[in-house]
Amino acid sequence: MSYLHLSYNGQPQTVPDLSLGIPRWYHAVATNGSRLDPTALVDDRIQAAWANGPLTLRVLKEALETSFGKEIGDEAFQQAAQSALDRGIIVATGGASGAAALDTRVRLPDVALFTEAQLTAREMQDFAGIVQDLIRAAPELSLAFRVSVVAEGAKPAPDVIAALNDLLARASRKLRLE
Repeated sequence: MSYLHLSYNGQPQTVPDLSLGIPRWYHAVATNGSRLDPTALVDDRIQAAWANGPLTLRVLKEALETSFGKEIGDEAFQQAAQSALDRGIIVATGGASGAAALDTRVRLPDVALFTEAQLTAREMQDFAGIVQDLIRAAPELSLAFRVSVVAEGAKPAPDVIAALNDLLARASRKLRLE
């Protein structure tokens, strides 16, 4: 894995580069502008925007647009910014609520480690078995886990969807297929 090397208040910051060489946000913005990958907000092409510390999301959006040479829709940017805030890729400053309004001041976190993978059912069970080990291995870090459930295929009957949602609710009422 490669890493992005950024600077915050003169201190070096290293975050994972999830772009595999080509910015993940490039294709989406280039094709229809409807989605922007949250990692674009810390892309090395806009490193200069972060050079003086905290900035507003508006300044960050303008830096991305300048770098890309194309306007990014407010909704697409705000969705990406909210996702970046939720993942800890960026942090709201000054007691802000964390909402991704364009006037929200943000900074790079002290440290943000991130991984993402599509897991099989068996791998998910194995993962559940190591959660406590992860917490014990780094008690100084605040670990958060985001779970996505994707059910692909022919649209099931409403009673099947209801049964799936009942099962998901056993883990968390926050999980609901729609």
